Amino acid sequence: MAFISSLDKLTSLKPGEIPAKDSQGNWTSTTPQTIVTTSQEADPKGASTAAISNHKAETNAHAIVQIQGLQNTLNTKQALSTILSAIDALTTAGILEIKTDKSVATITVTDAARSLLDDTSIPAIRTTLGLGTAATRAATEFEPSGSAANAIATHKSETSAHTIAQITGLQNSLDSRQTIFGAISPNLVFASPATGNAATPTFRTLTTTDFPNLFVDLNNNQNVGGNKVFTGMLRAQGAVNENLLGIGRIDFGTQNSTARAIFESVNQSGTGSTVWQIDNQDGTFRWFIPGTTRMTLDSVGNLSLPNNSRFRAFKNAAQSLLLTTWTKISFQTESYDIQSEFDSTANFRFTAKTAGTYLFSAAVNIANTTAGTSGSLAFYVNGAEAIRPGAIASGAASAFSVSHAALIRLNVNDFVEVYAQLSRALSINAGTTLTYFEGVRLS
Repeated sequence: MAFISSLDKLTSLKPGEIPAKDSQGNWTSTTPQTIVTTSQEADPKGASTAAISNHKAETNAHAIVQIQGLQNTLNTKQALSTILSAIDALTTAGILEIKTDKSVATITVTDAARSLLDDTSIPAIRTTLGLGTAATRAATEFEPSGSAANAIATHKSETSAHTIAQITGLQNSLDSRQTIFGAISPNLVFASPATGNAATPTFRTLTTTDFPNLFVDLNNNQNVGGNKVFTGMLRAQGAVNENLLGIGRIDFGTQNSTARAIFESVNQSGTGSTVWQIDNQDGTFRWFIPGTTRMTLDSVGNLSLPNNSRFRAFKNAAQSLLLTTWTKISFQTESYDIQSEFDSTANFRFTAKTAGTYLFSAAVNIANTTAGTSGSLAFYVNGAEAIRPGAIASGAASAFSVSHAALIRLNVNDFVEVYAQLSRALSINAGTTLTYFEGVRLS
């Protein structure tokens, strides 16, 4: 604004004065020291006034632009704040505190406070503070400290007093009662009254009808003394040795006028049970499961095992053998196969379902036409030769047989086959009595 004021002074120049700046840089007027004597040394009349007028206009426009720029800048600034000046003067870190008197200070933040400030939810704050679900419940849901202990102590006192009163009452009642049974002889049962009360009940002697079924539980150590005859069934139930037998029972009774005992055991895993029955039928001891006899022993000692492993198979068609070559004999027809262990359709072999010692017998009948022909027979176990006797030679130009028997110990799934070898290329005759393979499990 001072600049504009200086310009205003230039418009009031007097004749003979020229514009000039003083020591402060302001425009003013002064008298020139040199006198113009010729027209070449002076500007035309009015030139100075025009120049000053143009300069004034340009200067005014430039100043206005500068002033507007400063005003716009000031418009983006806020007024000077005492609080902001105080904040700027702070020198320690912490939480900013603005007091009512507009003074400011910082509050130091501890590590514990920071662990809460960075939590973004109420559950997270509870977790940081180590609070359980009780922190989310109303205070009315809790009892004062020590309430439970006081309640228990009160209940204990009341219960003890009540129990003492009950015992005392029972004792008083017992003291007022008489002994109604008195001395009772053994082996008596209650006889009367059937209903209602009686001053003195009566008893009677035991009879066989009192024992339609007598149950003895060995686990409970119940014993029946004396010799008695029962028309029903006597059962002994319990585990003699739980580690070996599991839990089972033994029943004794009669079936079709034959004495019978039933043994039932449950395996240790509890997934199944086995029932065996023993009886003496017309002097023959039988061991069986319901519906199937497993073993019999008659009065003279003959033992029968109806389901013991055994089989017999024979050739139903001739088979050619090559010279000095071991060849497996195919037995296509089965006479019997109790445990379905012989394969007469594909492999022509016996496969043991039960481990044990087996007796095998085999024979081949050779359609011989030349005297001196020899033949050998061998049992193969699991595809390898196991037992082979010496060769047999014919004494004439006629058919002859080579047979062999052997005891062989087998494991479950071991298999046995019959192989033969001839000194000449001949064929084997077929027939149930000529070429066969049979076996039985002994033990």
